[in-house]
Amino acid sequence: MRFKPTALFWQDNTNNGLLVLEEFFVKKYGFDIELVRTIVVKYPYILSKTTEQLEAVFATLESKGVLPQEAMKLIFDCPKLVSIDLEGAIEKTLHLFHLYHRIGQEEVMDVFRVFPYLFCCDTAKMKLFMAQFRKYRFTNEQILHVCKNSGGLLACKVTNMTGLFDFLGRNHDIKASYVIKILDTYPEFIMQNRRNLFTKKM
Repeated sequence: MRFKPTALFWQDNTNNGLLVLEEFFVKKYGFDIELVRTIVVKYPYILSKTTEQLEAVFATLESKGVLPQEAMKLIFDCPKLVSIDLEGAIEKTLHLFHLYHRIGQEEVMDVFRVFPYLFCCDTAKMKLFMAQFRKYRFTNEQILHVCKNSGGLLACKVTNMTGLFDFLGRNHDIKASYVIKILDTYPEFIMQNRRNLFTKKM
């Protein structure tokens, strides 16, 4: 986790602002104040959060097996986690993975650890991805692999995925099953449907 110090105005407010962040992150959990300031620069809205709101985020993550040190890293990578209904987002995401593919909580949380934006994704769009995984007959292992290593597929348009299958099938007569085998080795391909992709990559 890399960060740099920066100057911030001191705020005389006991409900939110830098004082609350310092009390919560630095004094309670022992994180570096410069790390906190860097998060503020990345995501100024965190200054509006109260101690209770921050506690709720950490408690929700801890209830899913994510300890404070790891939670801080995930928040640093995706500060928006402190502004969403995190508990609700987790439950909806877990429900979709289980409903379509019987993928459990522990496996989904492993995806989250690699892709911290997971619970900020639009669940309506995520539902479409789950349906496409089923359509193309991805195994659970392949679904988890591509969700972890594609570079953020679930945050993109579904056409990033379908376009690749359609283009290769229509123009090169490559079956979906073979495309999936390629994705086992190059999961980032699922994010791209440009011409000459495989020539460039291989």
